[in-house]
This record gives sequence, structure tokens and C-alpha cells, in this order.
Amino acid sequence: MLSTEWRSHISAVRSAALASMGLQAVWLLLLPIPSEVSPLDQALSGDTNQPRRELSVLLAAAPAVLAFGLPLAGMVLLRLPLRLSRSPPLRSRGLALGVLLLASLLSAAAVLSLRGCLGEARLTPCTRAPFQVCRHPISLSIVLLAAALTWLLPSLPGLVGSMWLAFHLDGQLSAEEVVLRARFGAGWVAYAAEVPRWPGVYVSGCLLLACAGCACCGWICERIASTRGTGRGELIFPMFSSWR
Repeated sequence: MLSTEWRSHISAVRSAALASMGLQAVWLLLLPIPSEVSPLDQALSGDTNQPRRELSVLLAAAPAVLAFGLPLAGMVLLRLPLRLSRSPPLRSRGLALGVLLLASLLSAAAVLSLRGCLGEARLTPCTRAPFQVCRHPISLSIVLLAAALTWLLPSLPGLVGSMWLAFHLDGQLSAEEVVLRARFGAGWVAYAAEVPRWPGVYVSGCLLLACAGCACCGWICERIASTRGTGRGELIFPMFSSWR
């Protein structure tokens, strides 16, 4: 059974986490991109009489189930087996929520940009923002979302699922880039030479600053919500109320 502190923490982050996961699912449903190299797509589209097909589907879906399914079940059922911390991450919760918000914004921007590119007859890769930051921003948003959920709800299965998901996506993207190189030729080679697959040091620093900015906004909103119904002075200067 979870303690009262853990239950209060889950209640505080549940709405934001469920909204981010729902938004990610909606964007991917609006723009389904079947992949010839995805193990899950290969398993689902293969011969129904293929031996061990069910095992292939389970193994292909396992990283996402561990990274997203277990946190979702934890928020709904208020259970967190094999958690990595005896107390919830209250001090860093704002930064984790900032990563969650950044993942949602990145996913929305990437899907909208890619929808625009797919609507055109293009002979070159999509170079709209945020595809100027990294070659696979949708996959980056998925990894950020999994990391934020593991941060908010630290458990051994969630940590294993997040790391497994990151390595799984990196391997899948390596295979997909072979297909894209064959499709776009020199255009893809030039694009790959200029834009990294995953963010470099500079872009990672910018992402951390963006997360910090989102965390500050979340902290301000949390302080305003906590002082709702108090005097005007405490609403304008919420920090003074903590000194009393």
C-alpha cells in the first residue's frame, strides 16, 4: 500500500501525466506512420499462422508497456510496485512536469510539421522545425515522456522500460535511416550530416533550459492555486506566505 504522501503526490501529477500520454496517443493516431523496419509493425502485419507470432508481438511491445503501461496503472490503481524511492520526488517534481510539458509540445510541433511535409510532393527530407533540431523529434518526445514518467513515478520496471525503449528506438531509427537514405539519396546524406539523430550538447542544454522555464511556470501556477482564496497580497507575493 502507498503512503499518504505518495497518494497525494500521484493525485497532484495524475492530470498532467494522463493529459500528456493522451496527447501523445492522439497525435500518433492522427498521423499513423507504419514502418517496414519496426518489430511491432512486422509482427502485426506478418502471417497469422507464423509460429511464435504472439511472442514476437509481446517482445516488440514490451518496452512501451513497461515505460507507459505501468505508470498508467500506478496512477489509476494507486499502486507502484518495486518503487525506487521511499518518498516521492517532491523537490524535483516541478522540473519533471516541465519535461512532461516539453515532450507534449515537441510531439505536437513534430506531428504538425510532418503532416505538412507529407502533404507535399517532396524529394528531400522534412526540414521544418523541429526537424532542424534532430532528425527524429517524435521519437525524442516519446523518450522524454517516458523519462518524465519514470522521474515522477520511480520504479524498477519503469526505469528498465524507459532505458529499453530508448535503445529500442535508436536501433529502429538506424534501420529506418537506411530506407530514408535509399529514398532521398544525396538529400538525406546532406541532411544527416547537418542535423544529428539525437540532440547534441548545445541542443540538450537548450532543452534543459526549456524544461527549467516550464518548471518555473508550473511552480508559479502551483503557488497561485495554493493561495487561491487568500488575500490579494499573498496572491501577488506568494513567497511571503512561506516565511510566516
